[in-house]
Amino acid sequence: MKMTSIVTTIKKVVRGIDFGIVVKAMDQSNVCSYIHEEVEIFLKGKNLINVPHVFMATHSIGGRHWILEEGAQPAYFDEECFNGGWYVLREEEVKYLECQSATSSSTLWAEKQQDGFWNLSLEVPVGDDGQPYKGRYYKSFMTALGQEIAEAA
Repeated sequence: MKMTSIVTTIKKVVRGIDFGIVVKAMDQSNVCSYIHEEVEIFLKGKNLINVPHVFMATHSIGGRHWILEEGAQPAYFDEECFNGGWYVLREEEVKYLECQSATSSSTLWAEKQQDGFWNLSLEVPVGDDGQPYKGRYYKSFMTALGQEIAEAA
C-alpha cells in the first residue's frame, strides 16, 4: 500500500512593492556570510556596492530560479570552493526570482509586474499546531515588510 503525505501550507502575497523590499526579503535568505568580505570587494570592483541587487547561487541545495530580462548579462561572482558561484541580479536585469528551502520546502518568490512594481510571495508549511513554520524564509519576508517577529520563549 502506497502512503501519501499531505502537507498543509499557508501563502502570503504582497502586491505593488518596490524592488528594495524584494532585495531585503531575498538577501536575508540567500547570501552566505562566510564570503561576505570577498563579495564586498567584488561588488566594489563592479560598481555595484550601492546598487540594489539580489544574489542567486548556482550551487544551492535548495531551489534557486530566476528569469532574466532579454539581453541581460548580470555580474557573476565565482566561488571556487563550491564549483559554482553567485549571480548579482539588478532590477533592470530580472523579472522573476525564486528561492526554495531544501529543508522546510518554504518558498519565497518575486515577480515584476508591467507597471514596474513587484509582487512578493511566501509559502510555508503549517505545523500540527496550526501555525506557519517560522524559519528563515518566513522571517526574511516579515522583516522586509517591517513586521515584528515574536520569538518563542
